[in-house]
Amino acid sequence: PAVLSDVAIQAKSEAFPIAKAPGDRSAKAGAPPCWQIYRHIVEPLLAGRAARKSHPLLAVTEHPLGEARRLIVAINHCATTLNETLSLNPGWEIGAIHRGRPRCERDLVRGTWPSNDAIVFEVCKRKEHS
Repeated sequence: PAVLSDVAIQAKSEAFPIAKAPGDRSAKAGAPPCWQIYRHIVEPLLAGRAARKSHPLLAVTEHPLGEARRLIVAINHCATTLNETLSLNPGWEIGAIHRGRPRCERDLVRGTWPSNDAIVFEVCKRKEHS
C-alpha cells in the first residue's frame, strides 16, 4: 500500500484547500455550480422519495421502517445555522419527531438546523395511499 509523506500531504492540502476547512463546504460564493446539474439529473429519481429539500448543504437520507414508514435524517452541513423547509411528496405525512423541533404542516417540515446538526423524524404513508 502507498504511504503519503508529510510533504505529499502538505501539497495535497494546498491543492485542495477544502481539506483545511472542515464544516462549511459552500465557500463564500455559495454551493458549487455543479449542484444545479446534479439537481437536474436526479429529479426523475426523487419520485420514490418521501421528502424533498432545496438547500444543497442539507443532506437528507431516508431509512425504511417497514412498508409504510420511513425515518428521515436531515443534516445541516453548513458552518452556520440553516432555516429550511422540507416538502413531503404526495401520499406521505409527518409521524414521530425524534430530534429537533421542526414546525410541521400537512406536507411541509420547517426547521432551524444548528451548524452541523440534524433533525430526525418519521413519515408515514397516508391511509388512502397505503
